[in-house]
Amino acid sequence: METFDLDYTLRLRLKVIKGMASVTFFIALSVGLLNAFIGQHFIYGGIQCLYGLCSLALYFNASRTESLHWSKQLYVYSFIGLVISGSYMAPLVSYLLIWALTLPIIFYLLLGKQLGVVLSGVYFLAQTLIIYFKMDAFYTSPLINFIFSYFLVWGVSHAYETSRANSEIALRTLALKDPLTGCFNRLSLTKTYSQLNTGNPVSLALLDIDFFKNINDSYGHPFGDEVLKKIAQTLTSVIDKNSVFRIGGEEFCVLMENISADQAIIKAEEIREKVAAQYVTHGKDDIGVTVSIGVSTATDAGISELLKAADVNLYLAKESGRNCVVYK
Repeated sequence: METFDLDYTLRLRLKVIKGMASVTFFIALSVGLLNAFIGQHFIYGGIQCLYGLCSLALYFNASRTESLHWSKQLYVYSFIGLVISGSYMAPLVSYLLIWALTLPIIFYLLLGKQLGVVLSGVYFLAQTLIIYFKMDAFYTSPLINFIFSYFLVWGVSHAYETSRANSEIALRTLALKDPLTGCFNRLSLTKTYSQLNTGNPVSLALLDIDFFKNINDSYGHPFGDEVLKKIAQTLTSVIDKNSVFRIGGEEFCVLMENISADQAIIKAEEIREKVAAQYVTHGKDDIGVTVSIGVSTATDAGISELLKAADVNLYLAKESGRNCVVYK
């Protein structure tokens, strides 16, 4: 799985902004030309044509992930300006209020729940004031209809975005975390490593539980699971939980940024000693568990190279009698 695949929101918003930009390009340009040359509304027609061309530019820029942030902002705020200016200049009997009802959907889809709430509220107040000052004092139907329709669209948009965001968080957790120990997994290790400052030295400690197969065979897999959870708890008590990864059956990995080889060895020894000093209870018995650790350090190296070097040292640690730390 590619790292980009994890960010469903990014891919969704890229698709949304490309789709909306292409649609609004044709609509705004067509309506703008009609307003300018047939309806004789030159100012607003010109604004619509300009917005159509802006939408075309955004369509091509949306293909570039790095420009998504400003593309979203520009699209949303220019669309607000277009609808607000149209509502202000056009009579209440026009169909521009229908476009106003699309704005909460756009806010939530492109900018998320937090900005969606703020912008939906601010725009509601602005549009309500425009309608209020333009309508006849004895004819409140446009305002009442707008308020109820807008709140319905706003509520649905809010509920959808909340549900979508919660679902994405749950899926991301499943994709990046080991459900048994709560540690991050190999995919998360790759993602985390790709975000590190490659100019700084990075150390990696690769841990393997000694004779774990014998533990499973002697005491059963449920006890083996308890051992894994105990090791995970021990690791997160020594080092930040965001730096601990379970990358195999009984293999764990600790990622240490901007740390020298000597410091990494000291930290690995601390982990080894703390694991060896603890016991896992099985019935009336306290079972001791140890780990072998291979350490590697590199600057400007890929995660595969760092893991490979640590794995070689882990193998040497096992060959040296286990329950030790090796760095060569």
